[in-house]
Amino acid sequence: MARRQPGTSRSTVTIDTSGPLFEGKAHEIIQHWLKPIKEEIAAEGHFIIGMMDMNKSGRGTGHFQSQLTVKTIEHDNLSVFDPVIYGPWLETGHRRGQATAFKGYHAFRKARLKMNRSAKRLAAEKMPELLHKLNGPG
Repeated sequence: MARRQPGTSRSTVTIDTSGPLFEGKAHEIIQHWLKPIKEEIAAEGHFIIGMMDMNKSGRGTGHFQSQLTVKTIEHDNLSVFDPVIYGPWLETGHRRGQATAFKGYHAFRKARLKMNRSAKRLAAEKMPELLHKLNGPG
């Protein structure tokens, strides 16, 4: 055995590699954690777009807002969806690629910006819960 130099010491480190993170359960735990966050953010987007004043002409009926839905798309992601045929025109003010005098409401763009801020805040608030679950009991 090699001789120790004066002023040095020997340490032993033990690392426990057990728990959900090392047992292949992390993906399932993260997806379960994400689900209510996605639902809350989608509900917020639905609310933001639904409450937006879309009556510049004085002829607004509320039909567009009444048709908004939240639907599941690939990988369990959620989307606020408008099934009305004139939805793209309300958003941009363009009709078949041609600009009109109406500039659009940009409801989805505005909602997306607010939702991005909310998503970051909500995930940060819920992060300790995820870390606790990934660390497992103990």
